[in-house]
Amino acid sequence: MYCASRVAHPGFGIPDDLVQQMYDGSQEITQEGMGLNFSQKLVKLMNGNVKYIRGPGLCYFQISVELPLVQEED
Repeated sequence: MYCASRVAHPGFGIPDDLVQQMYDGSQEITQEGMGLNFSQKLVKLMNGNVKYIRGPGLCYFQISVELPLVQEED
């Protein structure tokens, strides 16, 4: 089963360097960047991905995860 969600916020969005920290995880990382990087890695472990989309007047994280279907035994 495929699951996708968006976490949106109005305004200019987060700074480009913070978005880069989410994907890069370099040695010089802020607390916010570390949280984003950890979240991105956690979603990746669940066979998913996180994208940051910046649009006119609205920015959002798009989170996609593929979840396994579990069959119940009778």
